[in-house]
Amino acid sequence: MANLLGSAAHLRGRLADQLHAALAHGAVIEQAKGTLMEREHLDAATAYERLRTAARSSNRKVANVARDLLAGAPFPPTQP
Repeated sequence: MANLLGSAAHLRGRLADQLHAALAHGAVIEQAKGTLMEREHLDAATAYERLRTAARSSNRKVANVARDLLAGAPFPPTQP
């Protein structure tokens, strides 16, 4: 019984960690979207698509591309 309770507590801890990471990534992505919206005069959906396209073309996660954008890294221009 104690082993089962220990496993349940461990699982709850892992789920809490995953939720915390997801919320942190979401906040970074939202900040980067806002930066692109202001910088390039985009709506929210288009700004997110720009982040997503940049992530796909560089084989990276959207949150990592967003972090780099916020840190001042050059962002690829839109393709015609």
